[in-house]
Amino acid sequence: WPDLFGSAELSALTRVAAESNLDIAAAAARIRQAEGAAQIAGANLFPDMSGGQGASRNLSPGTLRAAHPPFTRTATNNFNLGLSASYILDLFGRERLLAETAQADAMAASFDRETIALATTASVSNLYFQLLAAQDHRHFALDNTRTAEQVLEAIRARADVGTATELDVAQQEGVLAAQRASIPALDQAIAQNRNLLAVLTGATPESLTLKGGSLRALHTPFV
Repeated sequence: WPDLFGSAELSALTRVAAESNLDIAAAAARIRQAEGAAQIAGANLFPDMSGGQGASRNLSPGTLRAAHPPFTRTATNNFNLGLSASYILDLFGRERLLAETAQADAMAASFDRETIALATTASVSNLYFQLLAAQDHRHFALDNTRTAEQVLEAIRARADVGTATELDVAQQEGVLAAQRASIPALDQAIAQNRNLLAVLTGATPESLTLKGGSLRALHTPFV
């Protein structure tokens, strides 16, 4: 569903997260663990069979059979084969219930993995939207800063010819300072969102490259 927003970068991020997110990988490992436990629990419902085989060869010296030469040794070969089977009588249904419980746990682990994957995709999308919003706000803040600088220059020019006061200049300088002060916070928000996206995609912040853009470039999907 992230493809509906029309952002190739967002679609790529969600695909990477589905493959490399550590929480999803841990959930997938729990599925394999639960499936193995289900197989072990169900094994008691079937007969337990075991077998063995062996072979031996004995040589008897000829002196045991004759007192005078020629002595002829005797070889004896022994072969054995064994097979045994055992079966647990599940009179009260205990083994059957244990097997069904293990199968239910495996199914629950599978649903848990899908839940984590869906939550991860939603988190990646929300963080990407917040990144774009912060970039939009930074763009607006830069525009407002340039406008405030131009207005300050105009007020100073008016003050030079006596049509504006020093109070007007000071007030505009405060406006400009406030605009400039908002930019570092937006830079920090952009960096934080990038770092969080790196964590969700199983990467380091240094290895994740994001272009970003603007919220206005996204498509609004039909709900």
